[in-house]
Amino acid sequence: CPHLGLLIGQHTPLESFGSLADLVKAAPDVRSALKLMARYLTLSDGGGLLLLSEDAHVASLRYALYESGVECTEVIYDMALANCWNVVRALCGNRWLPREVHLVRSRPADIQPYRSFLRAPLHFDREQSAVVFDKAWLDLPLPGADPQRLALLEATARALEVQATGDLPALVRRTLRHQ
Repeated sequence: CPHLGLLIGQHTPLESFGSLADLVKAAPDVRSALKLMARYLTLSDGGGLLLLSEDAHVASLRYALYESGVECTEVIYDMALANCWNVVRALCGNRWLPREVHLVRSRPADIQPYRSFLRAPLHFDREQSAVVFDKAWLDLPLPGADPQRLALLEATARALEVQATGDLPALVRRTLRHQ
């Protein structure tokens, strides 16, 4: 199945990220939630990096692998892209749609599965997978915002991160890819 990663990712809700999903949902707004997701994704994904970027009118949630020698990268990138789509949709609600979607993979013979799920103009052969959307969505307040819960969950995430940073080469690769 040439779109296996997309199928897996589109059926992966925000809640599948466990305690990271709880942390994200306690944030005050979408921007804060996505920054937290990017900051602590390494607790559930040891080989990729999530980046949130903004310019004057658009925001972009991007995913990039930083581990070398990874097999089945098209599946991983498609899955991560669908996960990004699901996360932003879960935070913003059903009215949210991206402006465009960037895919690392080459254009498959049949792009209908991508069109059906992603519902945006598709751009293939890109350096990173990305969901690009109107920047205004970042200011949307989240209904589950809870400052006390957020502080507790973030302290827990920081403690777990300290335990997980024993792998210096992985930390260097992650940092270089981020730069």
